[in-house]
Amino acid sequence: MSTMAAEGFPRPDYVAGHSLGEYSALFAGLSLLLTDAVKTVRLRGRYMQEAVPVGTGAMAAVIGAELKDIESACEEASQGQVCAPANINSGNQVVIAGNAEAVERAGEILRNGKAKRVLTLNVSAPFHSALMMPAQERLAVDLASLRFDNLNVPLVTNVDAAIISSGR
Repeated sequence: MSTMAAEGFPRPDYVAGHSLGEYSALFAGLSLLLTDAVKTVRLRGRYMQEAVPVGTGAMAAVIGAELKDIESACEEASQGQVCAPANINSGNQVVIAGNAEAVERAGEILRNGKAKRVLTLNVSAPFHSALMMPAQERLAVDLASLRFDNLNVPLVTNVDAAIISSGR
């Protein structure tokens, strides 16, 4: 923040970030040191890539369908694999993620029914899905060892939009 202030930028009222962006928000709110943020983000990326081999998982943006219809399509398409809403970006766009075959099946169900469009995303892993659990478990160990100071600007969390100021 001090660098931004030195450049003449006003202090923000809040900071926020989605997914990876929450690390930037924690740094901007002076809760997390830059060195800790960079190291943790690097480890996070490695853990996520190692959790699911490239090509095994997928993500797709579903546009113009109701969440309940997307959930139903994912459940039908799962067939013993992972497929579920991963990011509810707006009332008009939801990203689904999971095993590539299941995501493709869900996409077909939605294309032939309730969605205006289904776009396969060009990503290397099924982020925000249950397939990331191995990465989550590894990262939890690293996060437990970090020091989070109280924020000097409130943070809007990306899980539930709660406003926090405490470092823990």
